[in-house]
Amino acid sequence: MQNIQLSILHKLPQSKYKNLKRYIKNNKVEEKENIDESNLHCKETLQKLHIIQPNDPDLTTFWKETFKQRQKDISIENYYEEYPILKTSIGAILIDFEIKTGIDAHIFPKKWSEIAPFILDFAVNKDLCPSLCDLRNDMISVETLSFLILPYIFQPCNVKTGNKRKWKPSKVEVAESFICRIPLTELEPKSQKRKEKLQAFGLTLQSMIVAIGTILNLTDFYIIINNVKYVSTTLMRAVNLCFQAFFALDAKYPVDSEIMWYFLHQVYGITDEEHIRNFISVNVVWQYIQELMSALQSALEEQLK
Repeated sequence: MQNIQLSILHKLPQSKYKNLKRYIKNNKVEEKENIDESNLHCKETLQKLHIIQPNDPDLTTFWKETFKQRQKDISIENYYEEYPILKTSIGAILIDFEIKTGIDAHIFPKKWSEIAPFILDFAVNKDLCPSLCDLRNDMISVETLSFLILPYIFQPCNVKTGNKRKWKPSKVEVAESFICRIPLTELEPKSQKRKEKLQAFGLTLQSMIVAIGTILNLTDFYIIINNVKYVSTTLMRAVNLCFQAFFALDAKYPVDSEIMWYFLHQVYGITDEEHIRNFISVNVVWQYIQELMSALQSALEEQLK
């Protein structure tokens, strides 16, 4: 390309050659000025985000504009310190999941509602956790019950620890790692106890979901990220937010419940190699559920004929 440009320049008259050189030079100067101005604007916007308040009307605009500049290789703790707005209740809507993945942030509830009954069917057919399956027709939504049953669908296995100690979590530990269901008064003690256990295996406490109350009367839901408690109105929204936070913050899944989170990849339709792990049990369960859904669809179509 450079040789072609030189050839063209050699053929131009001297006056036109000088004009073209001046035009190219001015263009480069203007382009550099535009880049410098854009960088300066971005730096100013980032500075504003360090002190911005939740009621600032420009918050979401500033946050979206600086997405690329905020993607730095720093810890979640430092990220939260750099942008204190994340520690407020509005921080929950600043999760960059949609812009990072291109996936609709609201797609999960609809998809989960579709597959939830089939998760329960799978558990019943395989005689898994009958004490929960028996609650299917009680005053608890199918979506909530399927979340509580999901950990019991997959068999616990040895997990990779941060030291040489071996650890095979129990089914209860796996379930609590996915959704910790406790009375409100036990929130802090339970969190501290889990943190200490993980430290014994050279692991750190990851983001977690907490559901307050009994199975038939879950009243409050929290997502705890970097010691910040976000409030959610439903378990569905809590799971959705927690999953998106893992992705947006490049956080690791809890080792004892990671298989559940990778199962949710299937629900979101995340299949790229960077974010996928080949769990045979996940593939088997997902295939089974898809077959059940397909069979139901075929039966409905047959009835309409």
